[in-house]
Amino acid sequence: MKKETQPVLKLPSTAWEHALRIAALFAIASSFVVIALYYNRIGAASVPIHYDLSGTADGWGNKNVLWFVPTLVGALIIFLLWLSKRPHHFNYTVKITPENAEKYYRQARQMLHWLALIIGVGTFFITCQSIQGALGKQATLGTWFLPVFLLLLLAIVLSTFRTLPQKSQTSKR
Repeated sequence: MKKETQPVLKLPSTAWEHALRIAALFAIASSFVVIALYYNRIGAASVPIHYDLSGTADGWGNKNVLWFVPTLVGALIIFLLWLSKRPHHFNYTVKITPENAEKYYRQARQMLHWLALIIGVGTFFITCQSIQGALGKQATLGTWFLPVFLLLLLAIVLSTFRTLPQKSQTSKR
């Protein structure tokens, strides 16, 4: 089955989208800066590399692993921001027409920008906590981190779907 083409619109970024994009990139760049600042103070094999569901470090490894997560997440954020410029490639629950394309494209772009920011800030927090653990302080994310992080991600996705039109309930006679 051939996919129907959706209108291609070149929508300029809003100030809000621009701010979210800068904040997401700043969050991930801050992870690299923090690692660079503390890297020489950390012992070779004393970095928390895994946390259990309660947020307590339960796996330790080499300090070089600190670079892995921000690098991976940085690539993910760059991909999300790149993808946000191509909303005409997304799947939507409604038919995209020239009349409604701008509305749905902007919603999809905003969702990706928010996801990038939340993921970037979460990564920055995990990086800081891992460094604190490596420096001999308490190695924990806290019991609140995972539920709050997941709720924020869920809230972004649900808020996008909440704005989609509801199918009318028609009864058959």
